[in-house]
Amino acid sequence: MPKLSLTDYIMREVQIMKVVFDAEIAPHETPAFRGAIIGKVGLDKDIYHNHDNNADSPKQYHYRYPLIQYRQDRKRPAMVFIGHGIAEAQHLFAQPDWSLTFSGRTQTMNIADMQLRRAPFGVTPDFRYYTLHRWQALNEENIKRYSPPKTWPNVWTF
Repeated sequence: MPKLSLTDYIMREVQIMKVVFDAEIAPHETPAFRGAIIGKVGLDKDIYHNHDNNADSPKQYHYRYPLIQYRQDRKRPAMVFIGHGIAEAQHLFAQPDWSLTFSGRTQTMNIADMQLRRAPFGVTPDFRYYTLHRWQALNEENIKRYSPPKTWPNVWTF
């Protein structure tokens, strides 16, 4: 195998914007927060949820890297906008009302912190070490094991 030079590697910078809101939520409320954001911007903005809105499409999801991600940062809801996702943030932040209803309550969301940065992205000739935090691999067999039961009698065998 021929040795590649540095010019053979593609490296570019990607813009990343992280927005942390001032409310506190429990870790299990992050999906509900995501749903409230999607409801606020509208289901037609599929970049917020990656579901295919075309009823005639045979697939349910857009198989692409999520450019808008939902997280929790020190008990506060956060969103990460990557690349083109930053331009799409206007659909949320242009809303006149920033109150969200999720988990049985309505909260007004104010921005506690907003950071915009550039990060290198691409292939390098060197190994990069990283760790995954709170991640569990689920293959087709294990997903059945960790999925909730679909019927009441299955609760006893779960």
